[in-house]
Amino acid sequence: MINWSDLFAFRQLIAPVVIRIVFWIGVIAVVLGGLKELMLGDPGGGLIMIILGPIVVRVIAEILLVPFLIHARLTETAGGPQVDG
Repeated sequence: MINWSDLFAFRQLIAPVVIRIVFWIGVIAVVLGGLKELMLGDPGGGLIMIILGPIVVRVIAEILLVPFLIHARLTETAGGPQVDG
C-alpha cells in the first residue's frame, strides 16, 4: 500500500519502481521486434535481437538502479531514515 505522506516527503522513491516497469516493457518490445525480424526474413538478426536484446535492456536497467541501491545501503549502514526504493 502506498503511504502518501512518505511519497510526498520523498522517504519513498518511485523511480526504482518505474525503472523496473520500463525494463519489462523494454524486454517485451525487444522480443516482439526480434520475432518481427524473424518473420520478415532476417533470422540471424531476429535471433540475435531475441537473445541479446533482453540482456542489453537488463544491463541498462541495472545501471539506472545502482544509485538507488547504493543510497539504500548507505542509509541502512548509517542508521538514518529508511527510503524505500
